[in-house]
Amino acid sequence: MLIEINLIPEKDKKKVSIIIPTLIIILLAALAGFFLTMQYKQVKQDLSTAQNNIETVNELIALEGNHGEPISDMTELQNVVEWAENDPISTVFMLQELSALLPERGFIMNFTYNDDGSVQLTVQFDSNREIAFFLKNVNDSLYVSDATLTQVTTTEYENLTNETVVVPRYTADFVLMMDKDAMKKEMNREESE
Repeated sequence: MLIEINLIPEKDKKKVSIIIPTLIIILLAALAGFFLTMQYKQVKQDLSTAQNNIETVNELIALEGNHGEPISDMTELQNVVEWAENDPISTVFMLQELSALLPERGFIMNFTYNDDGSVQLTVQFDSNREIAFFLKNVNDSLYVSDATLTQVTTTEYENLTNETVVVPRYTADFVLMMDKDAMKKEMNREESE
């Protein structure tokens, strides 16, 4: 029987367990210091930009003075306000009326209302029949004086439940001329009720 005697002392493992957390804390402190320095520089730059903007605005106000028209945008803004007061057609009312004419699976994708009363409309449908149905309903509407179908495009989507089935979707572009007088009468009638 052999007996092993080890006279070399074992290394102390406690020193390593203290060094690793200390290094982690020092690294986190360095990262926090770097982050705070970058934030300080950004805030300082933003403050400098804001002060320059304030000085520029003050110079413009001093140049304009209290006499005359202060800014040309004021006349433009006043024209827009006058237009809004004289042409009080609610786009919400318009969208409600057009949405009511849509089939169950018809979706308005894009809506643009112009000053002359024309509306450009992009609508998604499931079939060509739904496009024809919507166009007929729009032409029969009291609030639309003219409706034109300008373009139809087909996009195919794969069905999520069965990958072999391809489901086509039809996107139709319309140009509608709204009857402003009829819409104003209806809006006034609804407001009075």
